[in-house]
Amino acid sequence: MTKRWSAKAFELTAMAVAFGFLTTACGGQDDDADEGAPDTPAATHLELTGSWENRDYMQTDVIDDTSWTTTFGDADPLASAIEKYDNAENYVIYSGSDGTYSRIVWTDIAQDSFYFCTVAFGLATLEDAEASEKTADDSDPENGGCGGFAWTKLTRQ
Repeated sequence: MTKRWSAKAFELTAMAVAFGFLTTACGGQDDDADEGAPDTPAATHLELTGSWENRDYMQTDVIDDTSWTTTFGDADPLASAIEKYDNAENYVIYSGSDGTYSRIVWTDIAQDSFYFCTVAFGLATLEDAEASEKTADDSDPENGGCGGFAWTKLTRQ
C-alpha cells in the first residue's frame, strides 16, 4: 500500500507542478520584465521565421531566430547572423560576414507577405545599429520610402 500511495502522491505532485507552470505561463504581463521583452512564449520567436521569396528577383530568404539567409537564383547564399530583433517594433539587427552590422525594418505580415527595408548598413558595432534612428516611410512600400527605392516584398513559400 505504501508504494501505491507514493505513486499517487508523486502523480498528484507532478500534476500540481505542471498546473503551476501552466497558470504562470498564461498570466499577464510581468512588471519586472526587461524593456522590450516579449509578453508571451510565442512572441519570443522572430515573427518572420520561415521561407520567403521574391520572384521578381529570383530571391529566396530563409529566416529563423538566429539567421537571415538570402539566395538570388543559383548564386551562393548570403548568410547573416541575427543579433537582435523586436517584433513589436518590427526591426532586426544582423551582422554580416564582413563584421559590420545592419538594421532592417519591416511591415506587418499581411496575406502571407511583408515588405522590408534596410535602413542602416555597414555599421561598426552592434551598439551603433541599436542606436540608429534611421527610419523608412512605409506608406507606399511598393513604390518608395526606402532610401529613395521601393521596399523589398517577400511572400511566404
